[in-house]
Amino acid sequence: MNESINSDNSRPSTPSVNTEVVELRAKLLKYEDEIESKSDVINKLMEESEASAEHIARLKNEYRTLYDDAQAARVYRDEIDALRTKAEKLDKYEADIAKYRDKLEDMEYLKNRVKELKNHNDQLVEMNDLLKDELVNSEQTRRSMIAEEEKNLKTESNAKRIGGAKRL
Repeated sequence: MNESINSDNSRPSTPSVNTEVVELRAKLLKYEDEIESKSDVINKLMEESEASAEHIARLKNEYRTLYDDAQAARVYRDEIDALRTKAEKLDKYEADIAKYRDKLEDMEYLKNRVKELKNHNDQLVEMNDLLKDELVNSEQTRRSMIAEEEKNLKTESNAKRIGGAKRL
C-alpha cells in the first residue's frame, strides 16, 4: 500500500487508486482521532493517577500522624495511670504524715506532762521529806514534852508531898 501511495504521486491518478487513497486518508484521520482521543484519555488518566497518588500520599501521612498520635495517647494514658497511682500513694503518705504529726504533738504534750508530773513528784518527795523531818522533830518535841510533863508531875507530886509534910 505504501507503494501505491508513493506511486500515486508519480503517476496520474486512477479512480480505484484515488478511492483507495481517500479511504486510507479517512482511516488515517480516524486513527489519528482515535490516537488523539486515547492520548487525551491517557493524559486524563495520568492526571487522575497522579492526583490519586498524591491523595494516597496525603492519606498515608495522615495515617502516620494518626498512628503516632494514637501511640502518644497510649503513652500519655500509661503515664497518667502511673501518675494517678503515685498521687494515690502520695495522698496515703500525706495522711500518714498527718497522723504522725498528730502523734508527735501528742507525744510532746505527754512529754511535757511527764516532766510536769516528775517536777510535781519531786516537790511531793521533798515535801514528804520535810514532813518526815517535821514529824521526827514533832515526835522528839512530844517525847521531850512528855518527859517534861512527867518531870513536872513528879515535881508537883514532890512539891505536894513536901508541902503536905510541911503542914503536918
